[in-house]
Amino acid sequence: MSESSASNIGRFTTWTIDGAIPANDEVIYTSPDVRKYNYHTFANISTNGHLHVEVTINGQLWHEVAVTLIDDITPNRISRAVPAEQIATFIGRFKGFRVRSFGGAKALGSHGIL
Repeated sequence: MSESSASNIGRFTTWTIDGAIPANDEVIYTSPDVRKYNYHTFANISTNGHLHVEVTINGQLWHEVAVTLIDDITPNRISRAVPAEQIATFIGRFKGFRVRSFGGAKALGSHGIL
């Protein structure tokens, strides 16, 4: 299991995943209660693998969401998977979200207020 660290800086908070290469289909980050934030950004910092994001409104039921890739090579920029070395974002108020790793991908990110 990977380790995570977070720092809270007022209008936004950041998080990082460190440690061993995650197992396939492993949840590598589960946010704390992020209802006060409405903007979420994260990056796949690996050279292989991909990430998926799931959100919860009530803390019990999780649903995979599509994210917007921040790049200039993806045609429609909406994707369910964040490929290696890509940054993605999504907007919304949720109780929490979690990042799932496939192929050993690691991540870092932030939650903020627009």
